[in-house]
Amino acid sequence: MNMVNITVCPSCGSKRIKKVRRDWTGEFQGQTYIVPGLEFHECPQCGERVYDRDAMR
Repeated sequence: MNMVNITVCPSCGSKRIKKVRRDWTGEFQGQTYIVPGLEFHECPQCGERVYDRDAMR
């Protein structure tokens, strides 16, 4: 995965945003999906999540 290094949260401006890897669960048209080990940036201040292009595929 070729991930961009994000250092500031685009929503709240916090510099505490960090890269995490965890299972992601979502729902689409009534069906639950799990993506194991998805890597993304998450802000502990406001909860914003930033996904790179590879994560969105």
